This record gives sequence, C-alpha cells and structure tokens, in this order.
Amino acid sequence: MTQKLPPLAITPTPLTPADTWPAASAALKRLDELRTLLASELETQPGPSEALLTALGGSDASERELEIFSLLQQIDDYWTAPGETAESRRDRLVPALQRALRDEASVRIHERDLESGYLACLPDSSGQPQSQALTYASLHVQLHDDEHVEMAGVLAISQEQERTLLMLPGLGIIGFATQALMLATVARWLNTPTLQDALLNTLEQDHQDPLFTISQEADLYLEPFTAADLQLQAVTTAPFMHALDRLLNKQRNDIRHACERPDIEDREARRGLIQKAIDMRGLLGPAYMLELRELTNRQRQYHRDMPDWLKIASEADLQTYADHLRRYDDAHAAMLSVLGSATSPEQFAETHLRTRLANELGHDLHPRALTIATRRTLPSTDKTYLMTRSLVELALYGLHPDDEVAGSDFLEQTVITLNDKPLDAAYAPLNPAYLAGLIDELDLRAVFGEFQQAAYQQEHSKQLLRALARTRLTAQGWAAKMQGHIQPEDFAIVAQLASPTLGASDPALCVQQIRLNGNNVMARLLAFRKQDAQGRTERLIMVAMDAPGQPFKAFDTETQLLHEVVGWSASPSMTAYLLDQVEVSARPELEQKLAALALKPQPEKDFLQFIDHPDCETALRGFTDEQTRVMLSEQALHTPDWYLRATRAQRRELQALEEAIGGALGHYQAQPHTQVQPFKNYVHQRASQQIAQLLNVPAANVDPDLIVITSERESLTYTDMLLNGYNDSIDPVRTSADTQATFSGPDGIDLSALSPAAVAGSVRGQWLADDYIALIRSTLLNPESEGYAYRRQISTLITQLQMKAAALRSVLKGHIEAAQYAWLKQSLDNAHLNDPASREQYPLYPLQVHVDKPLIASGLNGVDQLVIPSPLLTHVETVQGCLVILPTQIRHAALLYTPQAPDGSEFRLFSAFVRSLDGDGMIDYYKDRCRIKARRTLSFFLRDMQQGKANKPPVIPKAFISDFADTCFNRPLERRLRDVEETTTGRNDMLNQLIWVSVEIIATALTLPFPPASFAVGSLLSLHDSGRAIKALTEGEHGRATAYMLSALFNGIGAGSDLLVGLKGFGGVLHHLEHGRESAPVLRSFQRQSSLPHYEDLYPVELQEQVFLISRPNANGHAAVFQAPNRSSAPPKATGQFAARQAGGAWQPLLPCPTLRLVHPRACGSSWQSTFPCMTCRVSSPAMQKACAWSTAGTMSSCPVEPFKSITTHICAAGRLSIRKTRSPFLASSRCA
Repeated sequence: MTQKLPPLAITPTPLTPADTWPAASAALKRLDELRTLLASELETQPGPSEALLTALGGSDASERELEIFSLLQQIDDYWTAPGETAESRRDRLVPALQRALRDEASVRIHERDLESGYLACLPDSSGQPQSQALTYASLHVQLHDDEHVEMAGVLAISQEQERTLLMLPGLGIIGFATQALMLATVARWLNTPTLQDALLNTLEQDHQDPLFTISQEADLYLEPFTAADLQLQAVTTAPFMHALDRLLNKQRNDIRHACERPDIEDREARRGLIQKAIDMRGLLGPAYMLELRELTNRQRQYHRDMPDWLKIASEADLQTYADHLRRYDDAHAAMLSVLGSATSPEQFAETHLRTRLANELGHDLHPRALTIATRRTLPSTDKTYLMTRSLVELALYGLHPDDEVAGSDFLEQTVITLNDKPLDAAYAPLNPAYLAGLIDELDLRAVFGEFQQAAYQQEHSKQLLRALARTRLTAQGWAAKMQGHIQPEDFAIVAQLASPTLGASDPALCVQQIRLNGNNVMARLLAFRKQDAQGRTERLIMVAMDAPGQPFKAFDTETQLLHEVVGWSASPSMTAYLLDQVEVSARPELEQKLAALALKPQPEKDFLQFIDHPDCETALRGFTDEQTRVMLSEQALHTPDWYLRATRAQRRELQALEEAIGGALGHYQAQPHTQVQPFKNYVHQRASQQIAQLLNVPAANVDPDLIVITSERESLTYTDMLLNGYNDSIDPVRTSADTQATFSGPDGIDLSALSPAAVAGSVRGQWLADDYIALIRSTLLNPESEGYAYRRQISTLITQLQMKAAALRSVLKGHIEAAQYAWLKQSLDNAHLNDPASREQYPLYPLQVHVDKPLIASGLNGVDQLVIPSPLLTHVETVQGCLVILPTQIRHAALLYTPQAPDGSEFRLFSAFVRSLDGDGMIDYYKDRCRIKARRTLSFFLRDMQQGKANKPPVIPKAFISDFADTCFNRPLERRLRDVEETTTGRNDMLNQLIWVSVEIIATALTLPFPPASFAVGSLLSLHDSGRAIKALTEGEHGRATAYMLSALFNGIGAGSDLLVGLKGFGGVLHHLEHGRESAPVLRSFQRQSSLPHYEDLYPVELQEQVFLISRPNANGHAAVFQAPNRSSAPPKATGQFAARQAGGAWQPLLPCPTLRLVHPRACGSSWQSTFPCMTCRVSSPAMQKACAWSTAGTMSSCPVEPFKSITTHICAAGRLSIRKTRSPFLASSRCA
C-alpha cells in the first residue's frame, strides 16, 4: 500500500458565533486527527504482488484466479484482523465514521453551511444508532431500464420524509428540506459535468467505465438523469455498518475488475489500476471532505476579494464584459501564434530547441523540463561547485571554453534529467556531447535580437498588434464604465474610434498620442478627443495602458489632463510607469524632468503635446510602433552591442568567469564557519533574549522592536534602549526611564512583568558593540579559528575572479585597450600570489584620498577652504574595494579598478579619477566605500575636487599591497567593525568620558586656591575643547562643535580671571616692597600668631569726630577700640580703650580718647572691589553717614551688611561654575541697624 497523506493546511474555524466556536474547533481538530490516523492505517493495506502481475500477463486462467483470490483474501484479512482491543479494523472504523459525521455537522453548523436543526437527523451516540423518528435509506441510481445500482456508502437520514441529511463519501453531509428536494438536487448534480464524477465515483468500476466511454465518444449520448432515476431503499440493519460494508464490497469488486480487464496489457498500467481500486481515494474518512472545505473557503475568499464593481454589476454587463475578454483572448492567441517566439529570448530558445530535438532525436520534449547539472572545479583550487540550469537557460547563457573537448567537466561531470528523473535508455542520444554541439551551433542569444526585430517589422505582425490593441481598448473601456471611471458616453467615444469600421465616420472624434518633455512619445498613452463644430474640446479621455491605478480617465479640458500627468511625478510607481514608456537611452533625461516637477509642479508650456493622426488606424499604428521601439531598446540593454561584438571564445570566457564567481560564493556561504551575523541582526537577537528573560517567555517569542518604552524624556524601543541606552542626565523637571515609564507592545503580549527599574537595569552594562567586535575578532578574524585559511583563500579567489571578469568586460566595452588588457590580465592572474617577488612584479595598490581640507564640511565660508597640513587634522581615507594596478614590464599608465561603479566603467585610467567624479552618482560611490564617520567630509571634499579647486588628486601610495588576502578578507571586516565602533558608544568610550570628566573636576578643585595653576589648567581645558570643536566641525556636527566652543570660551574666561587675580597679587607684592617698613618673617610656620581680631570682626565708628575701628561688643556691651594702620597689610593697633552704645544709638568712649590721626581710606589700599551688591546701612548721625560715604568713595554707594570677601567667578570646563574667594585688602563698614 503506497497511499500517502496529501499535505493539507486546515483553516481554523471562525471565532464567531462564540457560543458554537469551542465545539466546532474541537470537532475540526478531531476530524484532522482522524484523517491522519486513517491515512496511516490505509498505507498498510496489501498491494498487488509481482506474482499476481505475472499471472495476469500469462495465459493460465487457473493461476490468474488463484492469485486474484489470494489478493482478495489478503484484503479481507486486513479488514477483519483484530487489533489491541480484539476488535477488527472494520468494527473500529464504524464508530469513528459515525463520530466524524457529528463532528462535521458541528463544523458546518458553526460555519453556517448547515442549519442547527439538522442535528436532529443524527443519532445521539454510537450505542443508539437509530431512533424511531429517523429513517435510514441507501441511494440507488438507474443506469439501465431494469437495473438500479447502489451508490456505495451513501446514506439518506430523514425525519418522517421531511428534513433529510444526505451523507456522501468524500463530499460530506448536505441538508435538504424534503426527500423530494434531495432527489431532484442529486439528479441535477448528475447532469453537471463538474459534479458528475464525484457522485459516480461511488459506483463500482464496472459501471463507471461504460459511462466514461459514452462521455468520450462524440457519437454516443447519455440521457439526462431525472429524479425518477433515483430511488431510496430503506436500510434495516445498522446504517453505518451497512454503508461501510457497501464500500468494502465496492473495493473487492473493483480489484477483480482491474485484474480481469482484457484491454490492459502494460504491466505497470495494470498495477496502477489495481492499486487505485485498493486505495478507494476519497471514499473512506474525512480527508476529501476537509479538502473540499478548504476549496470552499478559498472560493469564498476569492469572492470576498472581488472588486465591488463586479459584485454589483448586472448580468447583462457581466456578459458583455465576458464577450470583450473573449475577443481579447482570441486576438492575443492569434498574435502569439505569429510572434510567440519573438516576445522574449526564453520563448525563442524554447521554440528552436524543441524543434531541433523533435527533428533530430524524434522526441517531443519540453526544453524547460530538461535539467542539466554540471559539477565544475574552481580555478586554482580543488573545490567544486554544481551549476544547474534548464536546457533553455543553458542555451541562452552558453558554454565554457573547451566544453566540447574530451575530458572536460561538461562532458564528464554532467547529469541530464527529465522532470527531475534520470533519462531512460530511449533518450540515450540526448547526451552532453550532443547538447554541446547543439548549443554552440544555435548561438541563440546572439541571434535573437535580429530575429525579434525582423519579426516585429513584418506588416502582418503589425496588423495583429493593432487588432490586439483595439480589443484591449474596448475591453478595458467597458470595465472602466462598469467601475464608474468614465461615463457611458465616454465609452461610446472609445468604442466608436476603436472600431475598424466606425472609427473614421465621425469627424468630431479623433485619437491622439501624447508626447512629454518635447521628444518623448509615450508608448502606452492615448487620448480620445471629442470636439464641437468650432473645434473646441468637449471631452478628452486618456487611456493609460498597464497603469498601476486607473487606466481610463476623462477630462473636460487639456489643462485637467496636464495636471493629472504632472501629478504622477510625485508618485514613485507612476514615475516608473512613465519612464518605462520611453526608450532606455531617453529615460535619464525624462527622470530628471519628472524629479524637478515633483519638487516644483510647474511644467513648461510645451511639456505635454498631442500628436494628431488622420484616423484611429494611423494612431494605433504609431501606438504599437512606439511599444515595439521600447521593447527593442530593452532587449538591446539585456544583450548589449559590446556582447554581440565579442567573439564566441570571449563570450565563453566571460560566462565561465561569472559562473565561477557564483560557484565560489555559494561554496563559501555553504561553510558553517563563514557565517557572519550583521550587527543589526545581532543587536535584535540580544534584545530578543533580554526582553524574553524580563517577560519570562521563550526566546524569540517577542519582537523587541515592538516593545516601546515611553518616559517623560523620550520614547524608544527596547532594541534602541539596549543599543544606545537611555537619557539619564541630570534633569530636576523630567524623570528618566529608570524611574517612571510606561510600556506598550503587540496585542496578546502580557507586559505586566516589566517595570522601569527592571528594564533600565537590563540594559546597564550591556555593550553590544564591544561584544560584537569581540565576537568577530574571536571567530572570523582569529588566525587560530577553524577555516581561517579557507576564508582568506576563497575571498581572494572571488575578488580575483570578479576583477578578471570586469577586465574582460572593460576591453569588450572599449573602456581599456587590448594592450592594456594583456598586461592587466597577467597581473590579475598572479594577484593571489603573496611571495615578495610576485607582489613586486605585479603590484596592487589601494585607492587612497588625502583629505587636506578638514573643515571642508563645516559650512563656514572661507574656513572650509583652508588647507591644514597638520597630521592631527588631515587624514587619508582608503576607498574600500577600489584598487590601482600598475604595470612594471611595460610603460603604460596605471589603471583603477572601480567595481560596480554607477557610470558602468569597471576599469579606467588612474589619472582619470577626477574626471570620473563628473559621472552621476560617482561621488556617492567613492564616499560610500569609505568609513561612515568620514563620508560627509569626503562628499564635500570630492565635490570640491570635481569643481577644480586646489585639491590634489589621489596618488599611488609608496607601498604596494603585500598581502592580497588581507585586502580581500581582513580589511572589509575590519572596516565593518570600525564603522560599528565609530557609530555606537562602547565601554571604552564611556570610560574615557568618565575619566576625562573626573580629571577636569579634580584638576579644577585642586587648583582653585592657586591662581597660576588654575590659569594653566583652564588654558589647557580651553585648548582641549577648542580642538574637539574643530574636530566636530570637520565631521559637520555643528551642534557638538557649538557646545565645545562655548566650553572653550568659558574655560578661557575662567583662565583669564585667574590670570587677573595672579597679576593683582604680584602688584601687591611690588607695592609692599616699595612702601613697607617691616619685612615679613621668612619662616611663616614659626611666625607668632597675632591675638588681634580680624578685619572681619571690626567696624568703623565715629568717636569724638574721629573714625576708629571697634570690635564686637562683649557681654557688658563694651567694644574694644582700635586704630586703623597706615598700610593695608599691617594689623590694626589696639588703643586699650573701650566704647559703649548710648541710648540714642551713638557710640561713646568710656574715657576720652587721645588725639588720633585721621587715616585716609586710600592709604589703606584702593583695591577694594566687590561683585555683589550690599544692603544700605542706617547710621545714627550725619558725621557717621559722611564717614561711611567717605570710606566707600569710588567703589560703592552703600556699605555692606557684614564684612565680606571679594568673590571672583571662574567658569571651568564643560560649563561648570566654581567660586574663588580672596581676602580684600580693605574692609570698612558699619554695622547695619
């Protein structure tokens, strides 16, 4: 038994109605389980043995009967064999089928295919097979006048001949209101060809064969079935057991019929018939019913997806639309019969190959069904790759050099299969040698272009194309009318003009082509115009064949049509649609024009023009001719002239190189140790693992890109948070994501386990960039890792093959000369050699750009053109993948390799680098092959070089590449890692930042008391920030540059204030040396500390019309009186007297004071200054007010509240503010009241 379960994706039951969904869902699951279980059981049925087939082919009738009986006995034993429960398969299958009947009813009721009332037609359980209210009957059909044949397995369950449930094997259950309605419906099904086979399949095979013969014979006619031809016969035994027994009897009779058929002589054909009778496909179990359910669901979905205009259309409109489509199909078939092989290279190759195979080998084979698989060897290695192509593809791509030579890979390592099976002995002449000769002789790709052009230029072909265009215009116009895109009157205009007989009858109607941008005739745009008697436009209908949107649009004026076409420039799909309508060479110019219109939709006056034609036939001729020109230009792009000019040997060599490149890439990617995960995927994987741990779900169950964390400061996905962290800066107003945040994600994901602290904690200490870099360095870039030498070798081979193919294409295109190709090919043949002699003889150099204008991208006029020779700001950028090849054995100029350059030149003179910048996209090409951080600067720099500024073009480096494998394998990976490192924040970046900030703070704090040291630190910080500002300007980051400039400015201001304080202190020393009478002790540590009070504790008062200094009053209210010194640095002199405050507030000495000399405040020093305003003091007498005003003359208008220190502000690095306090040389104030 070889019956296998067909793959079937069961569509789940709909969720509504909710009350029946649980039961229906469980029932559908049981049906699918029964389908799988029953299929496994049926696979164990016995099949036809070789002895049976031998006996059936012999002439011994007794032996034949014996073998047939043996097979039938095996079938009987199979069904009656007891299982684990001592029940036979037959007995176990009956309740399973009965249960499946109820499950099917549950599913159909839930899906509204069956009314719930039909559940009453089913028995309650297997123990109650029949109730008194139900009647069971088998269904018989009359095939002959006197014979009714039972339809095996069919049961009709009725409630008193009213509500009836029909059970059809393979089709399921169907409900009818009455038995009469059921019989009439089944008779109608028997007369329907699409349903007849499914019903007649329940008949025994000896009844089916005559019916099949009648349907195939034109002279025979089968009378229609009527309800009278159907008969119900009551089943008096167990109904489900009866249905199963009828199916098993049918199996036995069909097996005997297959064995005894006299018209079958082929052994395998007879085996297939016997096996088909054993299988009884679709008659046992719910397998076919479930497949029919899937087909029904698909049909319903198709109907739901139908456009509304088809759903609401009338039958007459639908019939007319069908007629138009039928006429279009007929015209299309006629066109293909003439131009079928000229429509594409594939069709051309298929037609010619099929003809040659039939004529020369006598086999009508489909060339696409023939697969040619050749195992070839990679150059310079022992590695092999398998190239598999259909015969059509192989004939178009061509062979390799020397494929016809004995011992070649094509002749020795090629396997030919037909429909994925090996060729039989009858196809022995179809071998690799024959195919090689056939492909070389036909040379299909080279001759297709001329054949296509000649075919489309024939007048008969043009007539067929115009007829096809007419039918298509009519069909699409009718559809546009049904959709409401145009009015019925508009369709009448189109239909009249498209008609070959009515098109020229009305002079008010005409057809015009449309020209854009002066010289671009649109190949799929037409305009149908209706004019009045004065020639004014009444209606304008534009047809856009194959347009992504609406193909027919109607306008009242030409301006409306112009606005519509101009509006298409803003749509990428419609822009591509317009570009596809012109020849390939004209597309760049039109693309630029459309791009300009998309930015500024103000077309020129003659942007859109109408091309007049005398009649519709002429217009359609121009319409189809323009489509032909566009098609031929696209074919010329597919098979360019330089390829056709190449010799057959050159084309073979190019094909061999391109296939070897693909084979090497496939071989490399197939190795497990070569797999590298892109950084973006690595980050996503890590984020998926982290979020899965937080949610306590299996990994990869939640997409971290869909988990959004929203805080007061920012909103970001979990992936972005894990990669870039979150904003945890000091902000007293807004809380950060680790304090307060909300979480959102896809429906069905429980995010209750997430908290701000847990999510923020999961990203701390996660340095993905560092981990990724370490992973790559420990695997792919590790010389001790598995396959390191292999990766370098194959990477070198791939690059070498790519360069050799590019060199051959370049000489064929004329970009380099044949003499240049000769030495270039020799250099490339030896590129993989790493010995010093070979590298010196065939040197290769990287393309390097010396950026000597680091501020070119700053955006500052004048500054951007500065040439700075400092190595700290200038740098050399290597253009990845671009190489310079210099000949050493012949005096030729060096060549530059630019793979996949947008201007199409893969090899060019190295001296033409600056000229290459004029090509579209070349500046972006070069800068995109450099590191990411330098691309913006390079873009400006190369543009500056293109404009002829003073930039020096690249020069050949002094040192050639000593290890080509390092250039091909290691350097690209290192570049990727550097891009990752420079575009993300790593552990080292964070540590360096923290260390630098700490150094700034500590250095600032330690040098605060020492102005000279603080000046030095501030100056260094200012210089450092200035350097970082310049670096940010070179990278075009104006925001960061501004921040660094402000920081440098503040640091400079702070350093300047420190310098000022230091100079003032130096001036005080000089003043002291000039006027001082006493020298300060040398050893300050041994100087006796004075017991006199500090200036901060003394206050000026007027005593007997003289100014003295008094201390704070003691507990008795007495204040010591002191005399101010004549030098600012000398301490106050004690008088030994005391003063007390009187009731009026004035101070009076306890004893009369001796005569005192008034001290002018200038003698005390004139450097008293303050940066803080003070409160106004209240004094008790005019003399006191005068003294206060005198003591503060020239400095303050009022005295301070308390003694104070002068305060100097110092702004340190990064905008941090510190305060330096120094003692003032003069303090004089009165206590505020």
